[in-house]
Amino acid sequence: MAGREVQSCGFGPWTRPVSRRELGELIKPELICDDGGLVEVMDVVDVTFEHHWPHGHQHENHLNAMTVPWVRRTRLGYDELLAAVEPEAPTLWPNGHSSKGGENNRVPWEEAQLLDHSLRLIHVPAFTLHAAVDETPPQDKAFRPKWRWRVRVEFAYQDVPYLFWVTDPYVEKLAEKRGEGSHAFEEAIFCVSLGEPYDGYCYKLAATIITPKRAQARR
Repeated sequence: MAGREVQSCGFGPWTRPVSRRELGELIKPELICDDGGLVEVMDVVDVTFEHHWPHGHQHENHLNAMTVPWVRRTRLGYDELLAAVEPEAPTLWPNGHSSKGGENNRVPWEEAQLLDHSLRLIHVPAFTLHAAVDETPPQDKAFRPKWRWRVRVEFAYQDVPYLFWVTDPYVEKLAEKRGEGSHAFEEAIFCVSLGEPYDGYCYKLAATIITPKRAQARR
């Protein structure tokens, strides 16, 4: 769970609410807004924090004030979200390190500690989902989906090829409906993240994939 601050003049820096738990995760009751519903992708919410709580390369982390409910203000449309896409960078973090089943999808832990951000919002003109039944644990088992489906996303950014694991439950369910194989899609907005260290590397993940159709369904 993360987002860019909505300011009067546009979009500001990234913020990732975290807890005091070992991995910083938030549990479901902490994601319930003042209106009784769960916070969802593209919602604009007021969140109260105790203080800035960076961890390694994840400088965006802020400790969530657990006793103060989030206040849902509105919901963005796809075109509004496009305005939040960040200026193009040459790469999505350092490239040149790939796992089995991935491409340019991880950064050595030592290099990751020198980075000043772990989140990016990008626009991708086309992408392909690769879905397979999870019969054997993948090399990157820390990021194996909870269901029986393993989903990777293949795309290009600044003419550089990438192949990341997907951690977006909506996309995992979509892949399950479409079945095993490769499925091509047109444009989308990706939230990509650089995860916690695992086996000497920090993995690049597709945390959220928002297509125009998905955005329209949320209106």
